[in-house]
Amino acid sequence: MTITFDDARAIAATSKSVRDYWGDYRILDWGWENDQEFVLVYDLIDPEVVPFDIPALLVDKRTGKLREVYGLVGNPPAPN
Repeated sequence: MTITFDDARAIAATSKSVRDYWGDYRILDWGWENDQEFVLVYDLIDPEVVPFDIPALLVDKRTGKLREVYGLVGNPPAPN
């Protein structure tokens, strides 16, 4: 199974833990990728929320599994 970028966007839009902690968000129509994962970019809807240490949302290209990566200040979320 290989998923598309649009598939990855739909999967990333389902992150219950991000929504529960940060509120509503929207997945933008651009991001990054390497050979294994898509890195999705999202925007928090509530302008009052200060996005400190929000997770990167990565979707595996083969399995479609969503992974949330925290603590990235100064570190890339995925290799390459």
